[in-house]
Amino acid sequence: MLVGALIFGMFFALAALPSIVSESEETRTQPAQDVGLMCATGALETSCAVTLTTPHQYATTAFMTVQETSPGSVDRTATSSLASNRETVTVASLASGQAYVFTVDYMEKATNVSENLNDILRLMPLILIVGFVVLVLVVAAMTGSLPSLRR
Repeated sequence: MLVGALIFGMFFALAALPSIVSESEETRTQPAQDVGLMCATGALETSCAVTLTTPHQYATTAFMTVQETSPGSVDRTATSSLASNRETVTVASLASGQAYVFTVDYMEKATNVSENLNDILRLMPLILIVGFVVLVLVVAAMTGSLPSLRR
């Protein structure tokens, strides 16, 4: 009976995992927009870097858009990369010797979330997966389903 309840609870928790992860991301982040970010390419360069006012909350350009507003109006997200500090955005595939202005939409840490809580919420998916693995092992041990390591 207890094993059945654990298995049912495990499947229920797995079904709820996407909602839990989504809610934790919505809690720890908020949309931000930096307008008028300027940079220029050198005579032989085809990329330039701009600095966000606050760190982006993801290690990649996920949930980020980089829009060139001058001299043209072009979506540069596909040719943009984020540095490890999550504040420096490098935009590539630009014309040499040109000044550019960008608008960047990204996700920053929510103002009501502390750094410690943000770190915990960022790791929430990993914490839940490790917890589910441990739960599976406990259920398997309780039911005698684990194979013996003795030969």
